[in-house]
Amino acid sequence: MDGKKAMHFVEYKKLINPEARTPENIGYSNFLIDGEFSVEKLKDFFRELKAMLDEAKFFIVHTDFIWEKKQYLVRRNKIDKIDKSSLKKLSRNVAPRLLNAVPYVSMRKHLDSLLLSLLKQEIVGKEIPNGLYLDEELPKKIYTKLRFDADGKEFDARTDLKRAYNHTITVGSDNVREKHAVEILDEIRFIRKEEVGHDLIPNHCGLELVDMLCSMISGETRFEEYKKMGLVSDESDLKSGDFINLKFPDEEIIDFKSILDKKLRYKTINYLNY
Repeated sequence: MDGKKAMHFVEYKKLINPEARTPENIGYSNFLIDGEFSVEKLKDFFRELKAMLDEAKFFIVHTDFIWEKKQYLVRRNKIDKIDKSSLKKLSRNVAPRLLNAVPYVSMRKHLDSLLLSLLKQEIVGKEIPNGLYLDEELPKKIYTKLRFDADGKEFDARTDLKRAYNHTITVGSDNVREKHAVEILDEIRFIRKEEVGHDLIPNHCGLELVDMLCSMISGETRFEEYKKMGLVSDESDLKSGDFINLKFPDEEIIDFKSILDKKLRYKTINYLNY
């Protein structure tokens, strides 16, 4: 790849499908041996990626929001004149003049989960649930510089996310006081795709790994939640792990689920019912 460009994980994943192994895929040429596409080289890439993630020191905080599309009333003056024409079509953008946008709500929740995760100290050899405990000394020892994958210039939630961040360091989160929130949350930056590449300083290559992990864990956790809600039947061809593990046409599976299960420190599933 060009040193000033980044390739999305989804483009690599597409190459698992034989029909997608064409020169039009920007990663195709990376797996050629003597002009022929090498499936084994592709597998080695994913195996190496798996080993790197398994050895790396990090944890995952996952925040999910589920909300259904609803009809809502347009602005009106007289309630006795409400009829079907007053209702907007199904939308997730419910009453935007009244309510905080969902990116704001989810970011506030995610920052609370992140703060709680960062304030937990890992301890070995003691009978402590999950091996973690809230350490009141940690705010003096840690701080974060958040980097948010802004998905290019068309990304339109930046204002809502900035509001959520600023409000958290001003008044605290749901659980963590503002004094400690401002100590830990040092800054936030939104990174565009054109800022990612190994010839750039900093290269922000970690964002592509985060993007990959998000695509895996979000699909898997949502699938598990839909099963609980009865939206996925027991007869479904989809099974646990299908959104995380990589399955090749020859039935070989490269397992990522065990890594994510080990690295997941904090997960919340939230429902919005307006």
